[in-house]
Amino acid sequence: MFAVIFEVQPKSDRWEQYLDLAGLLRPELVQIRGFLENERFRSRRTEGRVLSLSIWADEKAVMEAAAKGDALADKTLDRFCGFLGAVAGDLALTFGARGGVFVSGGIAPRMADRLNSGTFRARFEDKGRLRAYMEPIPTSLVLHPYPAIIGAARELEMMERL
Repeated sequence: MFAVIFEVQPKSDRWEQYLDLAGLLRPELVQIRGFLENERFRSRRTEGRVLSLSIWADEKAVMEAAAKGDALADKTLDRFCGFLGAVAGDLALTFGARGGVFVSGGIAPRMADRLNSGTFRARFEDKGRLRAYMEPIPTSLVLHPYPAIIGAARELEMMERL
């Protein structure tokens, strides 16, 4: 399962309008393959905020919904790309990966266009005063389905030459 969580703060005079619109959205969501459930909760911590929790069968369902124009699914994938970019940038800083960062496996290869045009790179470089250090570090997306096997075969070939 794949959970999509977001928080909104409707203007106080438009609270009922927001809830009405959310109610109209539900029948449309039910028609999307992979959509399982959606619930909204009033925030206990911040007055006037609403937390929305949507449950989907898998990430493919969210990607299909985004491709069909679902704004929430689209925003979710953009946010995921931003998180991935931020973590990749943190790891590059931690390990001094000046030669580059390679992203592979999981959902990433199915999101190549979004990773190239979205928030991934911006969040990768967004490290405050270390931005100048981050900007020249290349990021690459590995598209081969079995890169570890290719690497192991190459290593075996090198060992046989010894």
